Amino acid sequence: MTFLLTEDQEMLRDTAMAFARDEMPVTRLRQLRDSGANGVDAETRQKLAELGFFGVIIPDEPGGEHFGLVGLGQVLEAQGRTLAPTPVLQTALIAASALQLGGSAEQQAEWLPKIAGGEASFALALDETAHFNPLGIATEAESNGQGYTLNGMKRYVPDAHHADTLIVVARTFGEAGDRHGLTLFLVPADAKGVSIQ
Repeated sequence: MTFLLTEDQEMLRDTAMAFARDEMPVTRLRQLRDSGANGVDAETRQKLAELGFFGVIIPDEPGGEHFGLVGLGQVLEAQGRTLAPTPVLQTALIAASALQLGGSAEQQAEWLPKIAGGEASFALALDETAHFNPLGIATEAESNGQGYTLNGMKRYVPDAHHADTLIVVARTFGEAGDRHGLTLFLVPADAKGVSIQ
């Protein structure tokens, strides 16, 4: 099977490769690691937003570029070549996809432009054990009349240390192992009761 990029996707790939090479080389990762910095710095995050990398799969209406998953693949491949520590995977792919597939119209209108503009970063809080088991969710979501109270613990949440918002998978009914009853919740990282280690 032959796979060809469109002209726009090729331009996006070239821009992403140049940015990763010039702005996010492996030496930059080592500097961040050695300085004890948590995540990407604000200046780099702003540059990623200006280049449109956060809005690659978001339709044009809410402010995204919409190059599709193939386009985002070009951005992620470029960043993978230099081990660039950015929130693009968790925010531009996982959060944007979750909101487009399962978010309400109000949530999409509120969050997709913020993602595309680099104003918000996310982390998916799914796993509860050392092994990937998405049906084994035991975190409970209890209705409290005004919303939900979540009780549980998540482990190994990539980018949680610098995310503004967590996408927490919790059970609204059923028990661990059940296929049904799983719901995604948008939780501010600084919400009461949330602690990140």
